[in-house]
Amino acid sequence: MKSSSKSFEILSAAVLCFFLPGCFGGGGPPTGHVVGVVLDSGQPIANAEVAFFPQVEGRVSYGSTDEQGRFELTYSDDIQGAVVGEHRVKISTSGSAPQRESASAPNYRALARPMKRAGPQTWNWPETVSVLAGENELTFEVADIQ
Repeated sequence: MKSSSKSFEILSAAVLCFFLPGCFGGGGPPTGHVVGVVLDSGQPIANAEVAFFPQVEGRVSYGSTDEQGRFELTYSDDIQGAVVGEHRVKISTSGSAPQRESASAPNYRALARPMKRAGPQTWNWPETVSVLAGENELTFEVADIQ
């Protein structure tokens, strides 16, 4: 009886550990799921790259817009979203997007310095954008950038 009780405890701990984040040393910083749309005077911008540069820690998150201007951010190969916290946002079209970083590359927050319209196909959002834990749905109207 003691043997089966001990086996049950070990099995229970293993199952619980499987479902708890960080139990195996993975994870990383907390992230929020981020989707949105990019518009220019109310019209969707297709094939744009959207980059979120975290202001504290973590990697840059990227997404690409579809024909309706909608995007979903990716933090890493297996994590959708962006790090919880404040971000600088850069939106680019026609190959002017920042290069995607590899897992071993440094964090490129410096690329997202706040600027007004940098060119006809690159926009640096003038304010930081907050990503919260859970779901985040955002709209970027680039015509609003003066």
